Amino acid sequence: MLQALPAVIQMVFVWFLDESPRWLCYKDRDDEAFSILVKHHGGGDPSDPLVVAEFHEMKVALQLEKQVKDVGPKLFFKTPANRKRLLILLTLAVFGQWSGNGLVSYYLTKIFTSIGITSQREQTMLNGVISTVNYATALFAAALSTRIGRRWMFVGGGIAMWLTFSSLTASIAVYNTTGTTAASQAALAFIFIFYAAFNICLNPLLFLYPTEILPFRLRAMGLSILVFANKAASFFNQFVNPIGMDSLGWKYYLVYVVWLVVEVAVFYFLYPETRGHSLERMQEVFGEEVKDDGLDEKGSAMKDMRVIEHKE
Repeated sequence: MLQALPAVIQMVFVWFLDESPRWLCYKDRDDEAFSILVKHHGGGDPSDPLVVAEFHEMKVALQLEKQVKDVGPKLFFKTPANRKRLLILLTLAVFGQWSGNGLVSYYLTKIFTSIGITSQREQTMLNGVISTVNYATALFAAALSTRIGRRWMFVGGGIAMWLTFSSLTASIAVYNTTGTTAASQAALAFIFIFYAAFNICLNPLLFLYPTEILPFRLRAMGLSILVFANKAASFFNQFVNPIGMDSLGWKYYLVYVVWLVVEVAVFYFLYPETRGHSLERMQEVFGEEVKDDGLDEKGSAMKDMRVIEHKE
């Protein structure tokens, strides 16, 4: 029952949220869309240049998307850019489950036991502390995502995950070999640091990044694919990880040490930077032509105004 509480709260308060202005524009409810932009981006001023430029850019882009006749999953295979988007969705979904977090979260109690922390009271207390640290680092990462590039959050966070998970593996190996208290304490510290690295890399970006890279007509379907692939990958955590840990002990962690190197390489070579680009101009990031009707001029003006606002 307690686990249902967050979902119930969400179901109640979601009705108080404003509708997506892009969806309203797509449904030709322009006045409602414009009023929402004025409310959130213009400080109540309907003549605000940023709002006017943003609304124009949004309207033109959605009108062009309406001209696309094809619908359905086949759109993901029609162009190189969409195939790249699909590959990003699938890899990101898998990385969200297979970054070592499946071990550290699902089997944290077993990890505590493997480094000599066997008291149920102490394990429960550490679980609570880790949850608090996760909450704090997730909030920090969410704020950070608007200040530095998404790509470098992926790459930097991926490298940090690899370093800390490698160190965690080494600490557990030393403890299992020698039984030293120092190794146990080091392993515990690296658990906290690994969680922080994971939160910076994948906590805020797992859904933010796909939302940015997907065009309007593919966004809902793309996010559905992301969630499905992410949950499918979680089966590995549920059924393979416990067998690996029971059979290989700490050596099973080496699988993720190697896998995290693969993740960093994929982040670096496959994932483009999206910071500074509006959703309507994201095609540029994927090498697609941006068809416009005065969109370049308006988009450029909007970007300049955002820079000015940021400086102030």
